[in-house]
Amino acid sequence: MKKSFFTSRWGLVLSLGVLLSYSCSDDPEPTPPPVNEPPVNEEPTTPPTSNVNWNRVSVFSEDMYNSTYLDGKFTALGRNFLYYDASLETENERQFLGDYLTRLGRYKLPLSDKIFVSRTELDVLIFPMGELDPSKQITLRLSEIDPAFKAFEDIQFWQGDVLGVNKSGTAVLVPYRTIKDGLSVNNPSFLLLKTDLEDGVVVVKDTLIVDENIRDFYVEASAVSSNENFFIVNIEGRSYLIDHDGNVEELSEHRVVAVEKGNQVFFIEEDRRRDKLVVYVSGPEGKNRNLVGETDLNEDLIRADYTVVRDQLVGFEGNKIFKLTTANNQVRVDMLPNGSVAGAISSMNQIGEDKVVITIIRQGQGGAFSLSVNSLLDQ
Repeated sequence: MKKSFFTSRWGLVLSLGVLLSYSCSDDPEPTPPPVNEPPVNEEPTTPPTSNVNWNRVSVFSEDMYNSTYLDGKFTALGRNFLYYDASLETENERQFLGDYLTRLGRYKLPLSDKIFVSRTELDVLIFPMGELDPSKQITLRLSEIDPAFKAFEDIQFWQGDVLGVNKSGTAVLVPYRTIKDGLSVNNPSFLLLKTDLEDGVVVVKDTLIVDENIRDFYVEASAVSSNENFFIVNIEGRSYLIDHDGNVEELSEHRVVAVEKGNQVFFIEEDRRRDKLVVYVSGPEGKNRNLVGETDLNEDLIRADYTVVRDQLVGFEGNKIFKLTTANNQVRVDMLPNGSVAGAISSMNQIGEDKVVITIIRQGQGGAFSLSVNSLLDQ
């Protein structure tokens, strides 16, 4: 284990209790309750000067868990369906997830431009993106790869992605549990795959088991986030970087997320001990991180995810949206108008030059909404 890079003296494990309830479905397995509409803080860091109204994208009518815009294609993951190369204007072909994803509605999956990765209770399934067809799938049974396999980590959608896939579809990370001599092993293991798509066929080029002794007591992986050259895994409140060679590095005793902006990667740490949001920057590999600056951490910023809109870092959590500006060793947070948004924002993408699209989870009444870039940022 490498030494933690971020400055902190003692850990704070952030336990989140979320009370949720889903409407009944025909799914014989228990489905998770939905995310309640998050409260809006009455005193944001820097309040927006005006409100705007997001426009509903009517072609999506279910809760939407994730989306990407890669190589000019918008792909979205709903509770029940995958929408590949989807239109925002006309009805789309959709592919049912229930035959390839256990406990439908419980898990959030990452999206790439080449492959689609899912899992059952026993297997990892890999498809060419947009082709959920048994004749195209690669099936990896974990018990055949690691005889000590017990079960996959149960990372539910409100915690984060259940597994990792980088945007180019060349690396996959799957957390799971093992047993030894009839007893559960204290630390999670990770299946690390190097993959590609050759002539429309999924190829697994390398398989590696990452089995790091992180803690000396039982801990669980509670979220996986994917960057192009590495993954970040949250384990009992601490954040760890796992590169594509299986090297594990502790980043912080707190939650850390990373967002790519051009050829830089911004690491954003929630230092709960000091109540500071701390920003670092590195090159594409995530190494040699340098401090940019910090600002006060408040409830608007906790557990936020980040994206880039018009070369600007934008964060979102619940139904709150904010702009994160870094310049001259300073970090500034400006809350942005959320207008008519109700529910929890699950993803945000800039589409072309002029449009931003968000996806929403809201007790079965979610979907997608759009707004012009200028209306979002120029407030």
